[in-house]
Amino acid sequence: MKHFTIIFIILFQFVLFSFSSAKELINIDFTRDSTNWKTAFPEPSWNSLQTEFTSTVENQTIDSYNFNGIFGTFNPGVGSMAQPINIENNSQRRKWAFRITNATTSYIELPELTGIGRFTVFCKNSNGANEANFKIQKLQGDNWVDLHIFYIPPHYNQNFEMQMEKFLNINEPVKLRIAGANRNIHIYAIKAESFVEAEPREKPLRLILLPDQQSYANQSHLNHIYGIQSFWINKHADSISFVINQGDMTQLNNSAQWSIAGGALGLLEGRNIPFTFCAGNHDMGTHASVRNTNMMNAYLPYNRYSRHPWFGGTQENNKVDNTYHTFTWRNYKFLILSLEFGPRNKVLDWANTIIEQHPQHNVIINTHAYMFQDNTIIGSDPNHPGQPRSYGIGSDTGDEYPNNGFEMWNKLVKKHPNCLFVFSGHVTGKGIGELVSQGDRGNKVYQFLANYQGGVDGSQDMRNGMLRIVDLDPEHGSFSIKTYSPYTDQLHPDAEQHIQHQNVNFIPYEPNATNNLDNDDIRLIVQNKKIHITSKKGEKTQLSVYDIKGSKVKQKTFTHQAQVQLPDTGYYVIKIHQKESNNSLHRKIMIL
Repeated sequence: MKHFTIIFIILFQFVLFSFSSAKELINIDFTRDSTNWKTAFPEPSWNSLQTEFTSTVENQTIDSYNFNGIFGTFNPGVGSMAQPINIENNSQRRKWAFRITNATTSYIELPELTGIGRFTVFCKNSNGANEANFKIQKLQGDNWVDLHIFYIPPHYNQNFEMQMEKFLNINEPVKLRIAGANRNIHIYAIKAESFVEAEPREKPLRLILLPDQQSYANQSHLNHIYGIQSFWINKHADSISFVINQGDMTQLNNSAQWSIAGGALGLLEGRNIPFTFCAGNHDMGTHASVRNTNMMNAYLPYNRYSRHPWFGGTQENNKVDNTYHTFTWRNYKFLILSLEFGPRNKVLDWANTIIEQHPQHNVIINTHAYMFQDNTIIGSDPNHPGQPRSYGIGSDTGDEYPNNGFEMWNKLVKKHPNCLFVFSGHVTGKGIGELVSQGDRGNKVYQFLANYQGGVDGSQDMRNGMLRIVDLDPEHGSFSIKTYSPYTDQLHPDAEQHIQHQNVNFIPYEPNATNNLDNDDIRLIVQNKKIHITSKKGEKTQLSVYDIKGSKVKQKTFTHQAQVQLPDTGYYVIKIHQKESNNSLHRKIMIL
């Protein structure tokens, strides 16, 4: 392991950025430009309760915009929260908005544009408990047709707005409108950029890890840090491939704390930021006294996350306790498994099946409790001063038996040649740990513990808002980890918090890989775990088989035909050479 130098830490400040050559076409802000809007719309007046200062707008045209709805300031109290923090500028608060009502006639119609790329609506669902949606529509002839539906999580009584973004990428004149809301939606600003063929650009291969956020839900003076972490992720969405929450999103698993967690984590929905999470012991029952995740499933529901293209599936129908997700970066595919605290035998059986179904994916396992801070796996040493099981749900047997970290290693992690990472939290003390182990197929598995909840190894002020930034570079066989706080805008001062590894064996995806290989003389067929090879000329032929590490696992010389038994499932490189005619085959195959 090689730690980063101070020079690297300083340079990190310039790493998170995104470029855009698009031109701004629309930028209307009802709060920023409220003086003008107040004179353009009918004069607002107070409602009978003196809580809303609004005016009704009926089919009014202003500078080629058409409006039908309600303009004004809306009740900021509990149950509405209509004056949220500006997601782009956290020091400002929205005030004036245009309300698209749930009446079918309510809309904002935009002037005709020559084309459009990125389209963004800054808004808030007025409902605290139920998801809302509205449509982006395009005028086609005399009719408005749906282009896209934005789904907005409930506000959960949190003062956050949503930055709803979509690359429409229409390269022709187009007229759009915002309409079709199923609940009242407060719209604070609208932005549109010109069409650019190269947008959106490829993201860097960057993961964000969010471990043990329970302190921010549990302590009122830290509640705002939950939102600040999500604001930062939202700001850098163009540079982030996936966000991985490692559990303990709450401390007490109650409605008040899930409102804080759900409100902050819901912000990641706006800019289509891929996101996964797992249940920590504090997110089920009372500190895992029972395996009850009803609250998590209510505030982070299946129907919200299952609609995304990166969502793969669940172990249990309509429950998000155990999920898998996939994504692709260039010629590399990734599979993320998010597993419950103390994953049961039946969950590990399911996880094994999912990995076996994705042999060309680099596997990342996300689970709450797996390692100790002394770089050992929980349960690997029965004499460890910590609790070898450390789970309060250990009385079940059979399919319901809950596994500790070492049991996870033996029953799941070490068995698969494409398992690359295990990320976990839960353990306090120093709050970090690292272990590189070799799986049964010779592959290296990189396992990391990170926990920055209040009081872990140092003053709480130093640790507030810490998260981990994991940058993967498969093409050069390396990755790095940095520990950073969006709250303080500082990297962690300790060198051991910034990690780099080289000579990492990422598995490239082979879209045209086939297990039946031919040329004019050589015929090769793979059935199950056996290679059948024939040489038509009867020339002396050498067959060599290598695993993904490049180690030779089989070699055989023959003239007419041969059979070779492969040791197990996984990736292999087949090299066949006939010296006399200089005839060769060199292919990668996968064995299921």
